[in-house]
Amino acid sequence: MIKKVKGGYKVLSSKGKNLGGPYKTLEEAKKRLRQVDSSNTARADRRPRGRARMPQPDAEPAREQPPVFMNQRIDLCAKMIRRRTT
Repeated sequence: MIKKVKGGYKVLSSKGKNLGGPYKTLEEAKKRLRQVDSSNTARADRRPRGRARMPQPDAEPAREQPPVFMNQRIDLCAKMIRRRTT
């Protein structure tokens, strides 16, 4: 977007950020606007579209662990305590 200011013309982004200027003539401002637009289109062409998909390895699914119940945990803890004390 080109905006007329006291010193000439300024090139602004759609959000209002200064992209160049002030330029004395409108033609200079238009030239700068074309430069900015062409660089943004070139950058958009290089930008990957969407999320890159990584190939999944052909691996076996992980085995499910059997559930550990509270009484089994207590037994394991008791065994560990006995080992430490002996």
